[in-house]
Amino acid sequence: MAAVDELLIPLDRQAEFTGGSILQAINYRTSDIMAVTIGIVQINVTDLDRAKRFYGDILGHEITGGTSGAATVRGDAGPALLLYPVKNIAPVDYPNQTGTTIVFYVDDIEETVARWRDKGVEFIPIAWSRDASGIADCPFGRFIAFRDPFGNVHEILQPGE
Repeated sequence: MAAVDELLIPLDRQAEFTGGSILQAINYRTSDIMAVTIGIVQINVTDLDRAKRFYGDILGHEITGGTSGAATVRGDAGPALLLYPVKNIAPVDYPNQTGTTIVFYVDDIEETVARWRDKGVEFIPIAWSRDASGIADCPFGRFIAFRDPFGNVHEILQPGE
């Protein structure tokens, strides 16, 4: 990992960025750095079999692996989700505090909420929702949060037009 002073623009090049955006300055240094992509996002769970049922049977994702002490959730796109067994998970007081929040994209948020609610998924209504559904608008579309059986909070989002 580069030291902070290595990420600064050299004095002899600073004039190139006077009046420019911070993005121009960042691009100056990041163009020299190899590309980094998100490959796996870990979800800590206290019961791997229960997690496989929740993320697979209830949410409808393909589950692979699971024989080496962890399992992988596969979707159509994006990084893999790793279901990783741990002994304890601290409770989360969403939205006042949260850990890493995974946002699942859906085509029809009302239909997804109804289907998942029928399967026992616990939804967390968004405070500024305009109706009893708990679904709210945000700059990216319409969303609502839900809690997995281990207390992890994620969101579903129907992207805006």
